[in-house]
Amino acid sequence: MKQTDCSSIVYQATKIFLFTWQLSFYLVCIPYVLNAQNETKEVPNSKFRTRLSSGQWQLVDRKGSLVDSLTYDSVTSHQFRLPKQVNLFKAWTKGRFYLKNDNGKSMYPLPIEDVYAWNNYLCYAKERETYGLMDSKGQVLCPAKYSHFTADSSYAFLYAFLPGSDGIFELLQANGKRIGLQYSEVKRLKSKGYQLTDIDRQVFLFKPAKDQFLLAGPYRSIGTFIDGLAVVNQSNRMGLIDQNGKELLPVVYHEVKVLGKGHVLARKQPGWVMPNGDTLFASNVKHLGKGWYTCLQDGLWDIFTTSHQLLAYGFEEVSAFHKDYFLVKQKNHWGSVDTNGRVLIPILYEEIKPLSPSPYLLAKQDSLYFTLFDEQGRKVQSGIQEPQLVIEAGHLWMKTLGFYRAFDLNQGRWLKHRYDSPGIWTGTGYKVASAGRWGLIDPQGNWKIGPIWPKTIEFVSEEHSILPEGYRFSLTDLDGCSIHLLAFDSLSPSGPLVQVWRKGRTGLINIDGEVMFPLIASSIRFLPEWYTWQVQNDTAFGTMSRSGCFVSSFSRQYDSISGFVNQKALVKQRTGWGMIDPMGRLRIAPRYQSLRPFQGASPRAAMQLQDLWGFIDEGDQIAVQPQYTSVEDFRGSIALAYRSDQAEFIDPKGKVLLKPDDLYFWSITGDLIFHQKGKVGLISCEGKRLLEALAMDIKPIGKDHFQIKIGSQSGLMDRTGQWLVQPREVETFFMTEEAEISYKFNSKSEVYFFKSAR
Repeated sequence: MKQTDCSSIVYQATKIFLFTWQLSFYLVCIPYVLNAQNETKEVPNSKFRTRLSSGQWQLVDRKGSLVDSLTYDSVTSHQFRLPKQVNLFKAWTKGRFYLKNDNGKSMYPLPIEDVYAWNNYLCYAKERETYGLMDSKGQVLCPAKYSHFTADSSYAFLYAFLPGSDGIFELLQANGKRIGLQYSEVKRLKSKGYQLTDIDRQVFLFKPAKDQFLLAGPYRSIGTFIDGLAVVNQSNRMGLIDQNGKELLPVVYHEVKVLGKGHVLARKQPGWVMPNGDTLFASNVKHLGKGWYTCLQDGLWDIFTTSHQLLAYGFEEVSAFHKDYFLVKQKNHWGSVDTNGRVLIPILYEEIKPLSPSPYLLAKQDSLYFTLFDEQGRKVQSGIQEPQLVIEAGHLWMKTLGFYRAFDLNQGRWLKHRYDSPGIWTGTGYKVASAGRWGLIDPQGNWKIGPIWPKTIEFVSEEHSILPEGYRFSLTDLDGCSIHLLAFDSLSPSGPLVQVWRKGRTGLINIDGEVMFPLIASSIRFLPEWYTWQVQNDTAFGTMSRSGCFVSSFSRQYDSISGFVNQKALVKQRTGWGMIDPMGRLRIAPRYQSLRPFQGASPRAAMQLQDLWGFIDEGDQIAVQPQYTSVEDFRGSIALAYRSDQAEFIDPKGKVLLKPDDLYFWSITGDLIFHQKGKVGLISCEGKRLLEALAMDIKPIGKDHFQIKIGSQSGLMDRTGQWLVQPREVETFFMTEEAEISYKFNSKSEVYFFKSAR
């Protein structure tokens, strides 16, 4: 028998086994490899997918068709919160990306470095961190040539900084429109204008409402506007302009001063030109108020009337006019003179302080003692130590001969008692100590609580106080009688109730000692904006209404609850948001995706259903159908709502009042000032259209009037839409100290006149 080589048989068997294993492996892996080549992924928040092909990703639609011919390293989605939620996604390739919209089209034709949302637009970086602007549809508003953007507080204008320019920028409108030249500084003015400084330090004025430069200038500098007037400087000469850039005084004067209320002084060597055209020889002039002036001559100040009558002279310093006197300084000491130049308070004191609005003055004689004078210069009290003025009650507390007394500055009399300490004002009276014990006096000096307590007290109301008893506290009436039998670890007024603590637990009692919430809560928080309390135990929480009614079922029914607004609180259940009343009764069904409190003259609550916003009334009926991408709460009878990119102002029934341009403002009166086609109009907070878009500018005057500029003329309108002053050649309107409306003419001469409009 032939001998068999066993090692050869083992080798052949092993070889067959390895071949069979490799074949099985490839047969199994080939489908996985093929599937890997066709791997797809969803792009979140879009209707597209990405498909892996040869190690790169392609963008395909739901049917698998290619959206474009490019391949990408990766694709990610982004949601930008613009006037509406914009869903975009980035397709990366070679360290750059293409920005795609919901339809898969490129928002920008070339790859860019980065993009982020700014105000109502997208800010994109193209090359080497240079930025530009595009809108939400991909339209380029501003080319990518700036290092970064910033904005003014109104978001109406952009400061676009140039790369490598060391702070130099261009001023752009919010839509990217370029304005003017290159600037190094911008200053916003109260007259809704801008003061711009270019790189050559020339200064311009710019008025946004007109979108044009109003100065023929430029000037080297423009001063602060006072009553609509500002001093300008050029080549060491000064002039005067108004807030519209009109040159009222030519730039030929050595110095110009705006004194307020239409008074202007312009100096040509060697003196000052007064408003009536006379010349006053002085090196400096200051306006003291009500037509009084002080002039610097030979290093000392003299006091003149507007008719140049000399009242008093030779002072180192003269203060502003107070009632019927001036404070003056000579040889480092102060005194006072009246409008006839007569000395009222001798010029002997280190300091004199008027105690306005009372007719009294406090003069500091040396470092320790003071003297109280009336406005006629008569001494009320001398030798005062440690004066303390209580503004709320109008008293001056002072120490004389070791005791404290109080002088009523309103009544001009002393309180009749003397005390160990100065009074501590509590809102209803003074806490004072007498003979080592504490009590309470009213503003007239009468004892409300006799000096019976050994320690100082805290007052909860006009009739109740917190009395310390060792390390415990109790609530007492003003006779010191305990209202609540328990002594607490701590007490604290919390809104109209008193919050108490004992043994680590807290509760609420009213000022009559009645328990409003027992001592079982782990915490109680007063919400002053809603005037309610949030109460929390170890496993439950709820809210107490202003009257102290506790809705105890919150923990069983609701996931979340807010404080009460207009007797209703927002609550959340699994089904959505609703509202309850202070008794816990459901008033608005919990069926809304989002919900906000009721606001406005005809109360409306903003609600969201199926991602769209509308409004409901207090009966849970839909007042405005959910059709907006976002809304703001009602102000009076007007609310702002956005339908995609379009803003609309609507009334409580959903009627469209206005579709404004980009610019609109809520005035201090609560009314709406809007822009349309470069003009300005007015709608009252009640929804009444007071003025169509005809004006060049609208400025609130007080709370009930508007200055309206039409062309070159200005008029005065009240909040009913009635013209009080028809448009005419008026420079400006303003509210006087007597709450009268006055207006100022600008005549051909350099004189300003005033006349009451009432």
